[in-house]
Amino acid sequence: MPDSDIRARSVEVEFSPAVLRTPLKFGSGMVTDITLAEVTAEVENRSGRTARGRGAILLSDLWAWPGKLAHATRDAAMRRLTQRLAELFSGGEFGHPIDLYWDRKKTMLEIAAELSAEANLAEPINALTVLMCASPIDAAVHDGFGLANGISSYDGYGREFMASDLSRYLGPEFAGHYPQEFLTGSFAETLPVFHLVGGVDKLTEDEVGPGDPRDGLPVSLDQWIRRDG
Repeated sequence: MPDSDIRARSVEVEFSPAVLRTPLKFGSGMVTDITLAEVTAEVENRSGRTARGRGAILLSDLWAWPGKLAHATRDAAMRRLTQRLAELFSGGEFGHPIDLYWDRKKTMLEIAAELSAEANLAEPINALTVLMCASPIDAAVHDGFGLANGISSYDGYGREFMASDLSRYLGPEFAGHYPQEFLTGSFAETLPVFHLVGGVDKLTEDEVGPGDPRDGLPVSLDQWIRRDG
């Protein structure tokens, strides 16, 4: 097994409220605030080198888990799930971050089902919500992996660092192939972006009223386009 394999000695989660500058109408719901989940993973590799990796995500129930349950109910369930998943990743065996996640996939879904039953949720936690809540943990573990081994995490997905090729995850047709082959070797200097427009967002400057933010940033879509393209 590669000496670069890691284990998470501890995984900790902190939650904090993030208040939106303006309300966002997303689908059938309105978002005014959202929970930010920040994860810190203390990891060590087989050689004993340690590092602290970090990851974060906004727990958006309207995106991952839309439905009739109250936002507060879903938010509380997502927090509990994220905490339980952090406990799942704490301790355990050494491995590559991809394998550490892969080997816990089934258990993650089982934990979500248990929490749904315990809370008697009329709409159980779905798979997308599990992936969302696990993502900052996964990111923190990958970040720690790179730091512990003195590399960019993105350089750690080849034969040198992985005990298994892609056939383990994607089937025999991927035997002999590794994720590194499908990643670019350098960061792009620019990326195309899009503007997220909510259902109650102001489209033109003449729609901006006295109740809108006066903090020097654009408010309407046309103002944002003039600034950012």
